[in-house]
Amino acid sequence: MMNLSKIKAVHVSTVHKYDDTRILHRECKALAEAGCDVKLIIPHCKAEFIHDVEIIPIKKPSWLLARLFTSVPKVFFKLLKFEKTAVIHLHDPELIPAGLLLRLFARTVIYDMHEDFPAQIHSKEYLPEFIKKPLSFIVKVFERIFLTGFSGIITVTEPILQRLPERKSTLVQNFPVNSEIEPGKEAHRDRERIIFYVGDITKPRGLTEMLDAVSISGPEKKARLVLAGRFSPPRTRDEAELHPGWEFTDFIGWADRKQLNEMLKKSRIGMLTLHPYTCHLVAQPVKLFEYMLAGIPVISSDFPMYRKTIEDAQCGLLVDPLNPKEIAEAVNYLLDHPDEAEEMGRKGRAAVLEKYIWENEARELVSFYQKMSRR
Repeated sequence: MMNLSKIKAVHVSTVHKYDDTRILHRECKALAEAGCDVKLIIPHCKAEFIHDVEIIPIKKPSWLLARLFTSVPKVFFKLLKFEKTAVIHLHDPELIPAGLLLRLFARTVIYDMHEDFPAQIHSKEYLPEFIKKPLSFIVKVFERIFLTGFSGIITVTEPILQRLPERKSTLVQNFPVNSEIEPGKEAHRDRERIIFYVGDITKPRGLTEMLDAVSISGPEKKARLVLAGRFSPPRTRDEAELHPGWEFTDFIGWADRKQLNEMLKKSRIGMLTLHPYTCHLVAQPVKLFEYMLAGIPVISSDFPMYRKTIEDAQCGLLVDPLNPKEIAEAVNYLLDHPDEAEEMGRKGRAAVLEKYIWENEARELVSFYQKMSRR
């Protein structure tokens, strides 16, 4: 990998957790391993070093307006104190105005688009339906106008990349790190009948349908649904606990990388039954590739991007995410055919190791930083 020993990188988020997978464990770590002096300004309780990355803690107010009028200005003035040669790397939409102001002070500023935000608006349950389409359009226009002011833009999927300025944009995809996830040694047929889901636990991400499906497969096949992550909004958990499928469900909370690895080793199936919102149709959820790397078959929404990956690798089953009966039938099939399920898992892992591994993306990130530092 290229050497970045003469470059200082300052990553900033006012929203994400300090141990965010993409920010800390992927991008910051990769840059530090390339010799870069990496700082991470992010909500945290203490200053510390992780992966040779210096964590600079800030407070995180709960309300967006409080962040906009307190956290963002404080971060802006903190960033002005860094030398002009530093590469500033922003991770939140609310930091876009600060990034543009920094450009006026001749700073090199990268904006990292983790999501398709215009598309994501359509999945926000708290927004009235009549406002989603015009708001999505406004955000897309805002994005098109203001992102051109940044030194560089990084994003996560091809569909997003295609609408960005070609000369200053690059693709760094959310693929797993090879060394972080190992396949379980126990044969699938000997494992507990665990159906595993990791990530934000929400209705648009298929919570209700997963509970519906396990209420069918649970008593029939002695299966259990294990949920790892956070309920959003928090009241969603109260509603889930009233569902008949909760009897066959275990909620383990947020899982760190080690806990995730251990849970994947025990599981028989990985769940990815997101609803057909635009933001999901064009996404590449990292959980898909984590399931594959762990060597477990996937039950996934039948969306074009997911279908191509799963059918090419022959690593799972595709379903209508709004049809709990179809999901349950897929669960039952994989539990009833453990040898076939195990073979799907092997093929999925082989595909990730060949094509969908973070190490390739890390090289693209380092190359982009070299390009930015020469400007």
